[in-house]
Amino acid sequence: MAANIPVRVQAHGIEQAQRAFLRYAEVSGPVLKKVLEASGAEVVRNCKDRCPVDTGRLKGSIGEVDNEGIWELVETSHMLKLKVGTSVEYAYDVEVLPNYHEVGQAHYMEEGANASVPRIQDYFEQGMRQLERGVA
Repeated sequence: MAANIPVRVQAHGIEQAQRAFLRYAEVSGPVLKKVLEASGAEVVRNCKDRCPVDTGRLKGSIGEVDNEGIWELVETSHMLKLKVGTSVEYAYDVEVLPNYHEVGQAHYMEEGANASVPRIQDYFEQGMRQLERGVA
């Protein structure tokens, strides 16, 4: 037969840790939102730099909400997600078909997003440092 044996543990700094966790909840959302917004702007810049241009409609629409673009920060109770793109009807063909457009390149969105990764990593590292300072 197992016996329940009470054990008392005293840990110094528990109250401080509890306050830090509560503070984290307050400051993490706005910091992460700023990180995602900066990351999205980086993706937009890199995609526009690679976008084929004839009339400029497609390039101008990338990430520009008022110009057929998609720039959406989705916030739920457990997640922040950023969508960047365009709703120009021929954008998909320009993206995936190598010879669709005479000027520029295919995969301008994919390559633009991939080129953004190092800078996005920097944004997240900066955000984590900011959280460390704000929570500690």
